[in-house]
Amino acid sequence: HPYPEMTRMVKTQEVFQPYVCFQFDGKSHPSRTNFTPDGESLILRTIKECGYEAVKLGGEKSLKECSGLLNWASLFVGIDSGMAHLALSVDCPSVIAHNNKTEAQVAHSFGNKRFVMASDGVDAAEKIRKILTREKDFDSLARTHEDPIRNEIKVI
Repeated sequence: HPYPEMTRMVKTQEVFQPYVCFQFDGKSHPSRTNFTPDGESLILRTIKECGYEAVKLGGEKSLKECSGLLNWASLFVGIDSGMAHLALSVDCPSVIAHNNKTEAQVAHSFGNKRFVMASDGVDAAEKIRKILTREKDFDSLARTHEDPIRNEIKVI
């Protein structure tokens, strides 16, 4: 985001609160998940303990609504899904379950975007806590993932 010092807010019952978008299931690949129900609960509890509202994406929300929410979200948390790609396309900082993929496979899937990989709900919750409490800045947890395949392609 061009202005990281600005807190992203969502209007909830006439009160503006900072928020984190999440999606733990995918429609095109329902089997893609790395978060157990306990892991999902831990993630949501961590978001709320850090003072943020948790906003679920998908379901009845249109792609346009999801894009708008992601554009102002403080963070996206989810699985390797369309919403994860959408989050990265609007430069929303993201914590993404890697679904047993290697870092190179994930980097190829998401391109040269910054994101934090999480192995499970406990790992994700710890990274989320560090990011939202500013114990660690996002850039110190994330790497700019270089895609070796895309880097081989020459522009003509």
